[in-house]
Amino acid sequence: MINAEHSICFTGHRPDRLGGYASNPVQTWAKKELRSIIEKAINKDMKWFVSGGALGVDQWAAEIVIEIKKQGKPANLCIAKPFPAQASRWKEEAKAAYNNIVRKSDKIIEVSEGGFAAWKMHKRNRWMVNHSKYVVAVWDQVQKGGTWNCLEYALKNEKRVFVINSFEKRAGWL
Repeated sequence: MINAEHSICFTGHRPDRLGGYASNPVQTWAKKELRSIIEKAINKDMKWFVSGGALGVDQWAAEIVIEIKKQGKPANLCIAKPFPAQASRWKEEAKAAYNNIVRKSDKIIEVSEGGFAAWKMHKRNRWMVNHSKYVVAVWDQVQKGGTWNCLEYALKNEKRVFVINSFEKRAGWL
């Protein structure tokens, strides 16, 4: 069982909102900041790291948790799928990366049944926020889209939110 008092979830943009699908300085900086906040969280007794599994930030955070676990640090990864076949429409390379993350996770939650529906992503985000003490977001400050909706829900529910803005190379608590 995930204890929200010892849990952090991640939200953030797909690669197209962070400079594209090829590695770039914006993404490199975001990943460095994600690693730093995850390591600090482990040192402050956070046990669970919840990722929605989506392309971009969700997967980067999950991959970092997996790498840190390999080093023997006490971290558990939960993948909160919006629906069972989340990656079914993705390119084969993206599916393979996703399946690898899912295989290496400690817990898998399927928030909704059935196939794709956009509202299921929002339901998944609300589930993640409700089961976490903190929310870490890689966010470009644009108040629209899934990342903003997740942040808005987190703030309304009085969660502590840590924002990484890799375009401005700033990170801190909202």
